[in-house]
Amino acid sequence: MPPATVSKRLTTILFLISFIVAASASAKVPDNLVLVKGGNFKNTNSSCYGKGVTLSGFYIGKYEVTQKEWIEVMGSNPSKFKGDHLPVEMVRWYDCVEYCNKRSTKEGLKPYYNIDKNNKDPNNQNDTDDIKWTVTINTGANGYRLPTEAEWEYAAGGGQMSKSYTYSGGGSNDVDKVAWYWKNSGDTNLTGFWSWPAIEKNHCKTKSVGGKEPNELGLYDMSGNVREFCWDWYGDLESNGIDPKGSSSGSLRLWKGGGWMGADFCCELSFRAGYEPYNRGSDQGFRVCRAIASGMATETNAKPETAREALFGDPAIVKGTRFEIKRSELDQMVSRAKANAMANGQPWQPEMEAVYLNHLIGIQALLRKANAADQTAGRIESDRQFTDALKHSPSPETFASHLKAEGITETEFRAKVLQEAVANAALKRLLGVSVTDDEARQYYNQHPADFEQPELVHTRHILLTTIDPSTRLSLATNIIANQRKLIEEIRQKLVAGQDFATLARQYSEDPGSKNNGGELPPFSHGQMVPEFESAAFALAANQISDVVTTQFGYHLIQVLDKTPARKIDFATAEADIKTYLSSTQLAKIAPDYVKKLRIEEKVEILDPNLKALDEQLRTAAASAAAEAESSSTTTTNTNK
Repeated sequence: MPPATVSKRLTTILFLISFIVAASASAKVPDNLVLVKGGNFKNTNSSCYGKGVTLSGFYIGKYEVTQKEWIEVMGSNPSKFKGDHLPVEMVRWYDCVEYCNKRSTKEGLKPYYNIDKNNKDPNNQNDTDDIKWTVTINTGANGYRLPTEAEWEYAAGGGQMSKSYTYSGGGSNDVDKVAWYWKNSGDTNLTGFWSWPAIEKNHCKTKSVGGKEPNELGLYDMSGNVREFCWDWYGDLESNGIDPKGSSSGSLRLWKGGGWMGADFCCELSFRAGYEPYNRGSDQGFRVCRAIASGMATETNAKPETAREALFGDPAIVKGTRFEIKRSELDQMVSRAKANAMANGQPWQPEMEAVYLNHLIGIQALLRKANAADQTAGRIESDRQFTDALKHSPSPETFASHLKAEGITETEFRAKVLQEAVANAALKRLLGVSVTDDEARQYYNQHPADFEQPELVHTRHILLTTIDPSTRLSLATNIIANQRKLIEEIRQKLVAGQDFATLARQYSEDPGSKNNGGELPPFSHGQMVPEFESAAFALAANQISDVVTTQFGYHLIQVLDKTPARKIDFATAEADIKTYLSSTQLAKIAPDYVKKLRIEEKVEILDPNLKALDEQLRTAAASAAAEAESSSTTTTNTNK
């Protein structure tokens, strides 16, 4: 195991380990849902702006429900235009609510709707509707559902991040950047007045989800691809109140968002219309929602005045007897964590925001218990960690570049490392945890494989992508051909003697290495995709590869140096081993102690959405602990 890996593994802060374990036991929210934080409407183009409407936080689909997702749940595909990544269409409103319940059951969630197919809905005033299922809300359920009109419009308008665009996102008010509609959904762009013969002749149709620019929240196609069913009856929207649900009866169900055959004015986020719940259309689809936690669909802790205050300054989100945590502190940590997850191709789970909040609470509570000896021990440990991180970075300049890319200065980085190290030192003292030299030596001798550093190769690369990073779908054939042509031209420039790092900064589409001249951290066998790894280890120092094709696109690779395999000696690994062993001990006893500290410090989470996530996280952790204890008891009894 390379020293950098040993360090990363052994110096992980206790709180993060314990809370991540708890979070992993909680109900997972799929990657294709986006958290929408609650509050008042900020988009001035919304029909709810300035009318006192306040929404609780919720999750909403990043994309419209695709045909692949529909088939996985319902087993068949009703759509006119076929394709896994096209939005499902030709679905009735009744089909949509049934899909929500079936998907909920499939994923172990409590179905959101009670669907009575035997009794006609007395609130359905449509004389031509022979179905009229009675659909009611299953209070407290955590399953999938349709958004209300207010939720849909709030999310489409950017929520609390709104920049008041007329359409949903795109960084401007250009409908063509954000929506598929009658003029741009066919073979060529149409002009003039709406014309069905022109639409048919132009082969207009639905497009793969995520093909246009997202809005401020990262939501796609809300202004146009298929029209999207909402929960509400089509009628008057409540002009004020908390979590409005719309009319209590009607003959049509409401839809929002433009469709591939619709006019551009239908793409405006404030546009609303109705459609028979029993009817189908090749431009009629939907997206799903989920509550943040059980009961959040019908309850809210958000107050209008609290939501207004959150729009200004840097509000406190946690308050204790002797400390408070600002919104910016959590946002900085979460932003970096999201970026790291994206860089490693890992999904971001929204509940991780509560994990990092608990991390901050634990640190602040323990810092109030730290004494002079803890401060000294923490300073020594933080200096060691900083030196170790610097040593295993390719260069001081690269390290500084990484910090800059994460929006943090070296001074701020060192201060955060110091805080965590002091808190950890205090925790070890308070719980009487220590590791002797003999215990560290014993671990070293019993785990020889952990300290074998394999052969490492240190490279730069230039990447031209052949997939859409937001959808992971292949780019169009002509674009891929252009990328191949360009990568060959770049290689010719390298062969002619141009600087690799300069060309990487100019051309590479890898956001994680572009600004560092394409430089990657040293890696061993098994850490990269096979094609990249094989090419890199086959090259000599300073040699440049031919074009290498991977699932991500076309690469050019230059080897900077190679490090032969070796064993890390005990003196080098000793400090990391002691940190790891003490963290292992603490992981068993610290959660209960930190819980007591929270009570002692009278910790209160002020943000209602974070409070809900925290409660969900703590409930899941308690359930996991009880299950583990039950399993342990069963094993003990079995062995007797």
